[in-house]
Amino acid sequence: MLPNPFQKPLTEFKDTDPLKNREIVRELLGPEGVHKYRKILGENLDVQNRGQKNVSREELLAMAAEARKFQDAGKTAFEKSLEEQYETETRSLEEVGLLETNERGVRGITAIDSKFYALPSKERIQRHFAQEKYREKINQGFTKLLIVPFGYSLKTLQGHYRTALLEHAAAKKLFDSDDNLIEGPFHGHWNDPVAVIYSLQHVKDIDDEEEKAQGMVYYPEIFNPHFHNGKTKEELLAGADQPFPGFNVLLIKPDLTIHRKGDIKTQGNRTDIESQQSIPKYLEKLQTDPQYRLEQGFTLEDQIALSMTQLQQTNKVIDDYENGVDSFNDCIGAYFSNRGYVPYAGWSRKDNRVILRDVFVMNSENPARGVRLAVA
Repeated sequence: MLPNPFQKPLTEFKDTDPLKNREIVRELLGPEGVHKYRKILGENLDVQNRGQKNVSREELLAMAAEARKFQDAGKTAFEKSLEEQYETETRSLEEVGLLETNERGVRGITAIDSKFYALPSKERIQRHFAQEKYREKINQGFTKLLIVPFGYSLKTLQGHYRTALLEHAAAKKLFDSDDNLIEGPFHGHWNDPVAVIYSLQHVKDIDDEEEKAQGMVYYPEIFNPHFHNGKTKEELLAGADQPFPGFNVLLIKPDLTIHRKGDIKTQGNRTDIESQQSIPKYLEKLQTDPQYRLEQGFTLEDQIALSMTQLQQTNKVIDDYENGVDSFNDCIGAYFSNRGYVPYAGWSRKDNRVILRDVFVMNSENPARGVRLAVA
């Protein structure tokens, strides 16, 4: 997606020579924008007429407005939807307290490394997913935007999630997938709506020795404690190859139901991965089957961000596995390497709270567990 030329003041146009202005337009719009700009100016931009086609500031403004109309007319339905989703996502993140504003008025997050990471702009996200390699995935149904403040500690995200659930319950705005009102008291100590057990009990800030002892890594290539090739959150934040530093910006499917075995969907020559498979099998499919190219499993950060934004937008919990249709989400984008476990998450009607747990039998095939996948 080409950026909007009006986001820079017109003083950027250094003079009224259209050929020189064209170079500025090239910086703002790229080759396609230059072509449109040239057509608006007219065809007499050859060297011989260079000095005969001066353009006033007012004319430049009108031409730029016309160029914007060309640009908007060329947007796909997905690109227009992405703009609307960006506004909804960022508003939801602000409402649940997952975005800060620094002293310069920039929205973003202060991550575990104490650095401030700015919220990715709408234009930057549009340009990213306008790359040719994503066209197939969009046609396969990956059209829902998810912005994840990945740089926060899990402890911070869990705290915000816990608060959001309690506030919705108190306001009687907490429902399951069948529109049943969910009321407290929640099970567990201190009326806690989030059940965090096994390795996740020990997840604290990244500089906590106990957290490091769990060996939490992201995007492993194999679920092996010694040869996983995953990266820690610190390593990911420090990486120069991150398209959106401090954030995960993902495309997922709008249908958030992780369908059970026998109820999977096909779209654009891609069939959803069936539930009731082992954790290693899910990862193997992503790595070997070309229909899942560019896809990755969820991290717990992705899961919590999606749960919170959906709660804010719909007043409903997700992954309500006891409705007989949905499933828990096996978050295969995360791995407790020192314990050899992968986390899973969902809503339990029986326990009346969110479950964040470990799959401690990696080769088990549970009919109520599947995977939600994303494109980054």
